[in-house]
Parts: sequence; structure tokens; C-alpha cells
Amino acid sequence: MLFRLIPGARKKLRNKLLVLGLFPIILLMPVALALAIYWGTNFGYDQLFLKVNTDLSVAHDAFLRVQQDYLDEVSRLGESYTFRSALKVADADVIADHVRALREKAGLSYLHVTDAAGYWLYEGGPGSPLQSLQSALTARAQAGEAVKGIELFTPQALAVEGLLARVILPLIPTPYAMPTERTVEDRGMMIRVLYPIIGAQKDVVAVLDGGVLLNGNFGFVDTLRDLVYGPGSLPPQSIGTVTVFLEDVRISTNVPLKEGERALGTRVSREVRDDVFGQGNIWSNLAFVVNDWYISAHEPIYDHQGQRVGMLYAGFLADPFQLRLWQAFATLVMLFFALMFLSVIIVVRGRVRSLGPWKP
Repeated sequence: MLFRLIPGARKKLRNKLLVLGLFPIILLMPVALALAIYWGTNFGYDQLFLKVNTDLSVAHDAFLRVQQDYLDEVSRLGESYTFRSALKVADADVIADHVRALREKAGLSYLHVTDAAGYWLYEGGPGSPLQSLQSALTARAQAGEAVKGIELFTPQALAVEGLLARVILPLIPTPYAMPTERTVEDRGMMIRVLYPIIGAQKDVVAVLDGGVLLNGNFGFVDTLRDLVYGPGSLPPQSIGTVTVFLEDVRISTNVPLKEGERALGTRVSREVRDDVFGQGNIWSNLAFVVNDWYISAHEPIYDHQGQRVGMLYAGFLADPFQLRLWQAFATLVMLFFALMFLSVIIVVRGRVRSLGPWKP
């Protein structure tokens, strides 16, 4: 009766009720969709960064365990009866056979028997005594302690070991890296293990001095990668990678530069270098690594004196994860629009049924 007395009142009421019914759908549902995408993106990347930090922890533990494994191999030789017997009678041939066999079995870059001052025994020929690189690490071994650690070898020390040619690495200009005038990396990062052989008088009669060069050591980084990124740990399209840096230079890596070539000699970005090598922090983020985007994590590598000498990296290709994430968001958007369209139809039909046919 009221609608008949007031011209246009029914139409105005219908429009107001329709607007009130559509307002939550048209305004709130897109806001909810935006929040869902924002939260999903942050949550998704948080989970990826959590994973890559875990991957780096696994690589870190494996890195330390491998060092201990090398020391254990050398210590077994040092405690073997046949080797100690040969050492006691200075049987150079038997000693050389044992040293050669262990070097080949364990994959050592060098292995020497030295005296308590670090001079090689049974090597170098008469009149040409050679001395291993001396440092705080060798001093501890010469004092009777079995030790292991990371040590940087100078070009001169590498030349003595016959390893210099394996180390020379031209630096490749890399986007975002810190500017440098250096063109070549000629130092070596060595896993060094020393085992003292104690005589009957509790004195050090000899030291087993062995090392594993990490520069260009693909077997080492591939072993770490296989431990960190085993079967089923990543989508089929992704790849897991591990890198050893000397300062900010990739000296051993399975990050590809191009098909069939590893990214040796490329350098990390200045941002990562400053944070990890410069400040000693752990860095994890989405990063452009050589030529693609990776979910990556870096931590500093310390030598036996606690000085930062490089970085350890673990990471995996980001594209497959990002593709899956955006596929999930696309599905979510389609569901939201379908739900919104359905809701609009329901609201409009409900208002028509409650107020009767639409009349001007």
C-alpha cells in the first residue's frame, strides 16, 4: 500500500537492497582474494627459504664430516703396524707404497711423511729437502695433535706440491659483483689433515701431512649436492646446486654457466659478498645466480684460525616452484570469480523474488 502511495519508492528500495546485497561480494571478495594471494606468496617463499636453509645446514655438516673422514683415513695409515714398522727401519720403498696407495684410495691431492720440522722424508732426492707449508695447523701437529682444517695455499706452496697448474682460474666478469682489478685466481683452498706419529719416547717422530684441493674439485661438490638434493627432494624440472667460493670466486661448483660448462671463475654479487664474507652472516633469498634465478643460501667458510676465507652455497632453481605457485594462484582466481558470479546471480534472483517483478 505504501509503495502505491509513494511513486518510485519501490524502485528505490529495490536498488538499495540490491546494492546492499552485492556490496560484500563486489568489494570484500576481491579484497579477500588479494589477501589470499599476498599471504600465499609470503608463506610459499618462507617455506622455500626454510628449505634452502635446511639444505645449507646439511651441506655444512657434510662439509665438516668429509674433513673428518680424510683425517680418519690418514690416522689409520699412521697407526697401521706395517707402516710404523717400515718407518722404524726407514724402509723408503714400503713407506712410498703405503703413501701412494692411500693417496689414490682417499683421493688426496698430496700426502707426505715429514719430520717434526715439516721437511719431507724419503722424497725430493738427495740435497734437495722440501718443506711443507708451515702454519699454526702444522705447529699443532708437530706438537702431537691430530688436526684438520681449511687452509689457503699460496701459489708458491702450490708449486711445491705440483698443484699450481690446477688452480689458475681466469675471473669471468659477473653482473652485480664487486669491481676488482684482479683477472686470475691463483690461490688454493685446501682441506688439510695432519696426523702425528708418536714414538716410544712419547715424542713426534714423523707427521703424515695430507691435503685435498677444492679448486676445480667437481667430485667434492657433486658429492655434497647428491647428499643435499637426493632423489625426490626437488621437482623434476628443478636442479640443486652446491658451490665452494674462495672469497667471492666460484672455485668449485655445479651451477651451469652454459650447457656442459660449469660457472668456474664467476663471482657472487656484491650484496651477498658484503653480508656473508664481509660480515659473517648467513644469507638466504631469491638470487640471480650466474644466469638464472635460484632460491639460495650462503654461509662463510672459516680456516683453521677462524678467519673467513670463502663461502659455502646451496640452492635450487626457482622457476619450477614459481610456476607451481602461480598455477595455484590462477586456479584460486578462477574459483573466486566463479564464486563471485554465482553469488551475484543468487543475490539478484533473491531480491527479485522477495520484491516481485521489476517495474519502473
